[in-house]
Amino acid sequence: MPIPLDPADPSDRNTADTIKWQCFKREVYHKVAEVIFHSLRWPARFGEAMACGDKIDRVIHPGIPVKSVDGEESCALTATRAALAKFPCPKCLVCHDSLTKLCGNFQCRTTDNMEKVYKRSITASNKTEAERILQAHGLHATKNFFWSLDHSDPYCSISYDKLHSDDLGKWGKHIWPLLYFEYADGQVFYDILKVHRRTHRLKQYIIQYEQCCEHISNNYEKDFHFSKQHAINHILTEIRQKGATDNYDTRVSEGFHQEAQEAYEQTNRKDTDSQMARIDENQEAIAHIRMTVDNYDKAHHNDTEDQDLGDDAGRNDDQRSTQPTPDNHWMLGSPTNLTSSVVMEHCEGLKGFDKRLRSFLVSSCNVAVGDGPISIRKYQCIYLKYQSHEDWSEGRDILRCNPNFNKESRFDCVLINTDTSEPVPARLQTVFRCFLQSSSFDIVSVKIFKPSNGIPRTRWSGALLYDEARDFKLVMAKSLIRGAHMIEAFNLKEGRFYLNDLIDGDMFLRFGN
Repeated sequence: MPIPLDPADPSDRNTADTIKWQCFKREVYHKVAEVIFHSLRWPARFGEAMACGDKIDRVIHPGIPVKSVDGEESCALTATRAALAKFPCPKCLVCHDSLTKLCGNFQCRTTDNMEKVYKRSITASNKTEAERILQAHGLHATKNFFWSLDHSDPYCSISYDKLHSDDLGKWGKHIWPLLYFEYADGQVFYDILKVHRRTHRLKQYIIQYEQCCEHISNNYEKDFHFSKQHAINHILTEIRQKGATDNYDTRVSEGFHQEAQEAYEQTNRKDTDSQMARIDENQEAIAHIRMTVDNYDKAHHNDTEDQDLGDDAGRNDDQRSTQPTPDNHWMLGSPTNLTSSVVMEHCEGLKGFDKRLRSFLVSSCNVAVGDGPISIRKYQCIYLKYQSHEDWSEGRDILRCNPNFNKESRFDCVLINTDTSEPVPARLQTVFRCFLQSSSFDIVSVKIFKPSNGIPRTRWSGALLYDEARDFKLVMAKSLIRGAHMIEAFNLKEGRFYLNDLIDGDMFLRFGN
């Protein structure tokens, strides 16, 4: 949509001029929308016969039931007066003083009642009366194009936008700065904030959130009277009408806008579609060539390393086992040189490793182990695929156990599948593959986190506190589930950690929420 450039300094305008300028921008918006969607008007009202995907002819009535826009665009689309108005919400007639009442009931805007307000204003006896009518409903004197497009109610179709309302909005600009500092990337906020929401519990969460905001207002003088805060009031209705918020989130293709803008800047501003398509083709071709060269170099490097090792049998078994298979949900990466269990015990400081490994192979793998050294190859990375408990989609974690990863030691944490109702968190210590005659086994040395009896000075509702074991334990790689995030507890005994079960919906559900 075109945004008219402001020819003057906004600070030089009085209130009347500001309203007039905003109204002008709304009129431009809806005139353009009328041109874009004009061809849908008659089919939306009277229908149009067309062959559907199942080859059956039907009369179709097109419309726009969902509009994915940010806060400013939603006000332009509904021709409302935005944040500073007495009634700023594009979906309902909530007064500005009631924006913090997240569970209140407010009159909804509809095409019928807003069109009536507009008609009353244009037939008013004078400009003052017309302005009073419009101001009492937070409207501009703009004829909304979507009133005339059936199945496209502008107020009902405006949708809750997680990116701008939550990640860049309430969380990123208002709450997170109180805790730490500001970011500028909505995806960063999304990664921090991601937690599962289910409709049967969401209302209670909203009540708790409202109470927390009231506490923050009283103790930190934070004002929550803004439209994005009030938008939560509509979220339950949005989900019931339109499904999960992912269906109408503006995050989709948000990054592509910048890419398209960069391509546009390389054109001559005439017949840009074909030029931008060619630019995109060239970029894809260059990326494909670069990826092919990189893959070749990587494969050539690995082949050279394997030839230098000189252990053909171990090498072939190693290469076969590192490839992903339908039966394995894990894959090992960053291999080191071939070694033995005895060398591992002395070089890695794993007391009793050789003896414990032999006992573990007999009990867990049901294989005979001779008296000679056990051939081992260490790996410094493991890839874990898992199925989300939230939506059953496939996820993947890349976990490191490397004493020198970018000049820092890095030993990631993982969840282990046990007989308990909840998975057990542990810290990776060593990931390795044992070679026994014609078979190989992927095994992981970990330090288990056990529930702690410690009492933190600041207690968090539902916080899970753990003590990290000092001794290692051997587990099969197939027992690993996915990565975990353990947060070191301050002002407590060393080796105590909080489990972060809010990194995503899957983790939230795995721990009984």
